[in-house]
Amino acid sequence: MMSAPERRKPVCNELNLSRVQGCPEERLTTNEPTPFRLSATSHLFYSDGELQSVGGGVPMEDTSGSYETFELKSFSDFVTLIEVASEMRKEEGSNAIPLFRGQPVDEPLLPRIARDHNLRKKYDDMSTFPFLETEARILDEFKRRSRPYLDYEPDSEWDWLSLAQHHGLPTRLLDWTENPLVALYFALNKSKAAGIVWMLTADDDVVVKPVKQNDPYDQERTKLFRPNIVSPRIIAQSGWFSLHKYMKHTDGFLVLEKLGSYRSGLTKIIVSDEPTTVLKHLDACGMNASTLFPGLDGLCDFLKWQDSARNRRPFLMPRAIGEPDPDPPPTLRERLEKRGIVKSDGSRARTARNRR
Repeated sequence: MMSAPERRKPVCNELNLSRVQGCPEERLTTNEPTPFRLSATSHLFYSDGELQSVGGGVPMEDTSGSYETFELKSFSDFVTLIEVASEMRKEEGSNAIPLFRGQPVDEPLLPRIARDHNLRKKYDDMSTFPFLETEARILDEFKRRSRPYLDYEPDSEWDWLSLAQHHGLPTRLLDWTENPLVALYFALNKSKAAGIVWMLTADDDVVVKPVKQNDPYDQERTKLFRPNIVSPRIIAQSGWFSLHKYMKHTDGFLVLEKLGSYRSGLTKIIVSDEPTTVLKHLDACGMNASTLFPGLDGLCDFLKWQDSARNRRPFLMPRAIGEPDPDPPPTLRERLEKRGIVKSDGSRARTARNRR
């Protein structure tokens, strides 16, 4: 019988914003690297909230921890949040990798193929279409048909998965980026209201190298990896991926935000500013369809958006006869003075940070 598990005290990690408003609930851990799930020859024991296994256990993802949610009203608020999070990591000397993902809808952090599989299980006979066979068939067909369009042929399953994912094929990969503005673009580009940006601070122990010696289909847990440059889009979007583990015994995937190895490093950011307004700010920062999707398709999407956005001007009612001219709009200096960025004499205002 295993010895009683040691109780580990909660530790506040101020390196990501999910810790700003308090520590997560306490997590109980054993000396084992991961919890275990039941197999044909294992026995489970619960002790003070712990899951233990004796003999034949297969490692399983932990689902404890918590994450923080913030709702922001403007582009500038979003930039400020990212700045504060970066300063916190710097102050603590953290080597954690900050990654971001933008979503136009609030849905679980699951790859497209997992969402499709969950939907299919409701209506189809899955014994006729087993998941692993379906996944392999789709990717094999992509390999067979895509070669005439490739400048060079990928030389590993990692590269094939990365290439297929970036061109819209459902895979077990989920897109992430090192650039928060890229994530914000994807959150609001197709959104009619609020967008969702996930921020993840990841440690090295969940990062895997995409080399031939590592089989992407044989990972013990959900991992992160930085792909090889198999597409100009990966460079333009500062792309990363999460590689999700398929759980054969449940015929499905675990949601990333419920996994203990990721959950405490996640922050959910809801940006409720008007999408067109934010997209104009992003365009001024060089984030648009043309730069994120290099090629003619991206250029045409950008030109269509640009023409549409520029035509969205407020309708001005004509003035009545004898009505005085309206006051001119505030100048740039007047706007900056109102926000406290500059003083009336033109010198930069002292902020709370300058005074410290």
